[in-house]
Amino acid sequence: LQGLPEHVKARVLACEELETQREALAKKFREERREIERRYQQLYVPLFSKRAAIVQGTEVPEGAAAVESDEPDNGIPGFWLACLKRFPEV
Repeated sequence: LQGLPEHVKARVLACEELETQREALAKKFREERREIERRYQQLYVPLFSKRAAIVQGTEVPEGAAAVESDEPDNGIPGFWLACLKRFPEV
């Protein structure tokens, strides 16, 4: 800041203060987002458990009980492999 005119220094300092305020808001945002993510993670647990049971064949979903088959119920063979293949990033 040395060598800058006083009016320019004042503007730079004002911008620095605004950046400090922005950083404080960003920190608060990250904290609140983490809390929301934790809360929703708990809400997802029963859904993921039920999905796992259906995929493994240990639970029959509504409507599937009416479908008759001569084959043993092994859930959904190759489910996770098929999921992974759909996302080439993995």
